Amino acid sequence: MTPDEGRALWRALLTDVSAEQPFSPVLHHVLESVLVDIVDKRMALSDTFASTIGARIAFLTEAIKEET
Repeated sequence: MTPDEGRALWRALLTDVSAEQPFSPVLHHVLESVLVDIVDKRMALSDTFASTIGARIAFLTEAIKEET
């Protein structure tokens, strides 16, 4: 895969998303997996980031438990 091919596929993927069809399973998977990679790297590199994300996870987990 060349960089230009990757860019063309990305543009094509984005053109498939519209107000009428906002959900694209491929786009969702790509964004989710990229986000996980970014967060994993930041968690390893930054104690402040790890503490902040950890606090958010704990808060959300507790809030969900209270709702059920």
